[in-house]
Amino acid sequence: MKKIFLTFFAMILLSSLVFAADFVPTNKLDIDVPDFVQYDFDGTPVDIPVGIDGTAARAYLIIETTGLAGTKFRVRNGRVGWHTVSGIDTTIYNSTGDDLAVGKKFITWPGVDNDGNAVPEGTYTYYVWAYDFANLFEAVNPMADYDRSLSQNRTLVQTTAQDGTLLPKPWISTVVPGYLSGKTPDSEAAQMWTRWSIGNDPKIAELIETSELILPEGWNHIAGAMGRCPYDPADFSNIYFWTSYEEMTTQKLRKFKLVMNDVAEEMTDWGEDLTYGYETTDHHSGGFDIVADTYLCVPIWLYSKSACNSYLLISTVDGDKVEDIYMEEMDKAAFVQEYGEVLQGGSPNGGMSYMNDTRMVFGSIWCFQSAVDPVRYLESGDYADFFVAINEEGDGFQDKGWSADNPFPDFCYAEDPPWNYCCFGSESGIVLSTTQDGGPTSWTLYAPDFTAVSYCAKAGETEMGTSGIFHLDTGGPYDGLYSRPRAWSDRREGFESTGITYLGGDSDRGTISKTGGVGVAAAAPAEFAVAQNVPNPCNPTTTINYTIPESGNVTVDVFNVAGQKVDTLVNNYLDAGSHSVVWDGSSKSSGVYFYTVTSGEFSKTIKMTLLK
Repeated sequence: MKKIFLTFFAMILLSSLVFAADFVPTNKLDIDVPDFVQYDFDGTPVDIPVGIDGTAARAYLIIETTGLAGTKFRVRNGRVGWHTVSGIDTTIYNSTGDDLAVGKKFITWPGVDNDGNAVPEGTYTYYVWAYDFANLFEAVNPMADYDRSLSQNRTLVQTTAQDGTLLPKPWISTVVPGYLSGKTPDSEAAQMWTRWSIGNDPKIAELIETSELILPEGWNHIAGAMGRCPYDPADFSNIYFWTSYEEMTTQKLRKFKLVMNDVAEEMTDWGEDLTYGYETTDHHSGGFDIVADTYLCVPIWLYSKSACNSYLLISTVDGDKVEDIYMEEMDKAAFVQEYGEVLQGGSPNGGMSYMNDTRMVFGSIWCFQSAVDPVRYLESGDYADFFVAINEEGDGFQDKGWSADNPFPDFCYAEDPPWNYCCFGSESGIVLSTTQDGGPTSWTLYAPDFTAVSYCAKAGETEMGTSGIFHLDTGGPYDGLYSRPRAWSDRREGFESTGITYLGGDSDRGTISKTGGVGVAAAAPAEFAVAQNVPNPCNPTTTINYTIPESGNVTVDVFNVAGQKVDTLVNNYLDAGSHSVVWDGSSKSSGVYFYTVTSGEFSKTIKMTLLK
């Protein structure tokens, strides 16, 4: 009997070991495109090679200008002026999607812009963004009831450790009311901070890390829970938390020191002036984030049937108030008062997503999508520098009532518009905005200047759509698309709640020009060579080696992902031969950068990563 029992126990143990396994994407997608594509700008089509690895993909081509950002200042274009760009390069062409099998394939640019016009000779940046459209999504975590915060960009995704190195397993963290956490809080006022490491076994809920956030009496989770709580850049054991008092007439930004699987400690002497009061209870705020490792930015809106006043509240990570920026483009009060039947699409209910070192994106609950650069505004003091891109009608996307003769260009002219609770900006500049209750559609793909490219639908999508999404694109093993099906607020009959899921997704980019130019690795003769910086990633210094075929003036410039020059390392006459220069990124934020070496007619740009 004892022998039988031991044998049975051993079988159970073996079974648990067999079925318990870390999450590893089974349909990871990787794409690769040439650094440089030569084109004569003669109006004929050109085939761009695309390497597809891992799984078949639906791929989109986006082409935008390069180096013309300074010529675009508050330019309004598109149908009846629905699209505004300021200080960024703009999209000239986008495809509507090509289904490509695994292997070396091609995606075709017809050689014209979106209006069918010839494109002037010059240097252009092209992007290929692709996702797995054929395979069903995979479970990533066990959070079935309380990961719903992903639906409004209120989930924080952390890919780097405090020292700037890549985390072996990226973190997903959020805050939820204690009763949704699956654990018993010490207080009814407790909010539960939770963290999941992507790569853990999705079946083992015990791997969820938690810390209770106890609020003073009368304070609650309404505006702050299910919230994206950024880490203190100087100490990842500290987080920032946005909270509400009773009827939401007062809100306060707080700072807590996390204590894993125990009660966190509030730093009550931090941010004493970061309390905000309002005359109306009709207001809300999306997730917030830290920009340039310095500024805490919280979007908030006060709304009614006759007004919608949107603000970006800016303070420092040290707890000092900086400025409350009134976003006047989102105030449509006069219009709504005159046309009461038109539902308003001008509040940042879609939350907010960090896009690069200074830029953030957020979208309305309906159609208004935008990108802002608060650092650029704070440096210049000119409000005209605040918005960098606005799409007031989604190019007809995410608007059930859109039509060519719609007289209201910046409103969703429908009684029941589709919801787009989540707007995510990736480091590449590509933006994804989820679509919910808009048919079997998962998200809308936007170019970096917020030109709408296409609706996208993952396999098995339902009429309810997708309520949250983010894209990891770090070069790591977990790169891809992470999303959550269904509307977070909807408990529909027969629907089984799910946790966050994975789907293959990737992007790459290069340069199109006639003879080579500034871009992502333009082609050049063998005598001209630029090597990958060493080390890469770097922290904070790295060496750039290059060879020039002829003596002459040489420049070595460093750009951020927005195409803004952040450093000039070399700008003088050099003899032919091999050279090297050291870049010190100690004053820069962690992220992706590009360095361009130019010598005469030759130029080459290579990507590098700064991880502190």
